[in-house]
Amino acid sequence: MIENVSEKAVAARDDLSNLIDRITAAEAEEITGLVQSLYLKNVALKLQQSDSGNNLFAQLEERIMARIAQKKQQRVQLSGMNWETTPSLPSSPMPMLSPNVSKNGMNTD
Repeated sequence: MIENVSEKAVAARDDLSNLIDRITAAEAEEITGLVQSLYLKNVALKLQQSDSGNNLFAQLEERIMARIAQKKQQRVQLSGMNWETTPSLPSSPMPMLSPNVSKNGMNTD
């Protein structure tokens, strides 16, 4: 009888150990998801509370707006310039021939 009780105790201990392993594995998966969501939540809160986070976006906005204003100013300057064009050479009705070619197109060499 002691041997029978001992076997049942060992089996119960193994079953309990397996049960605890399954429960902790399931909890560990859930905890991993909770840790990730908690981390993201805390990062979002820190960014909201932090002046540097808001300051970063404000600085970025200022830089973008300054660049846009600079581009607009350059366009205004370019459009206001007086562009001088050089007159093209007058075109001749007859193409210039090399000295070795006569008027009828034959080579005189």
